[in-house]
Amino acid sequence: DGQEIKWEMSAGHDTVHIAVFNTTTQKLLYVKQIRIPVLVKDPLTGGVVVECCAGLIDKKDTSINQIALEEVEEELGFVVQPENLHFFSSLKSSVGKAGITSHMFWAEVSDEDRVSEGGGLDSEDIEIVEIDVGEASRFISGVTTDATTVALTLMTLNTLKSEGLIE
Repeated sequence: DGQEIKWEMSAGHDTVHIAVFNTTTQKLLYVKQIRIPVLVKDPLTGGVVVECCAGLIDKKDTSINQIALEEVEEELGFVVQPENLHFFSSLKSSVGKAGITSHMFWAEVSDEDRVSEGGGLDSEDIEIVEIDVGEASRFISGVTTDATTVALTLMTLNTLKSEGLIE
């Protein structure tokens, strides 16, 4: 309305988030790591966050799908066949601070797709958390996580049920 407003914001990269379902074990795979902003804002958590596999879109000549595939391999140690990576949607996150776009996927892997122990790159300290699909909704509501992980978990569980991959 013609009024001058000051707003603090930060620039950030758009992201990919991938819920990963292991068809062999019938488990969803998450990553557990320390997030410094969570530690600073809520020291009682120790900064520990459980979240879906995710990464920054920071490679100019690499597709969003390829970045998602690379993140699953780096963080979880599985190679996802491109036909087993499924796009859900893109949504805005951190809308009051950065206005980034988060691209959400789910992926199917099996034990045969494991190529490493995962854990991220040298600068990352990631622990893999495996949760039975029947426990995932309850689990995700009881840990420190982010809104994208909650939404992506619920979307993935609904899709797995509707496609008959889980009961």
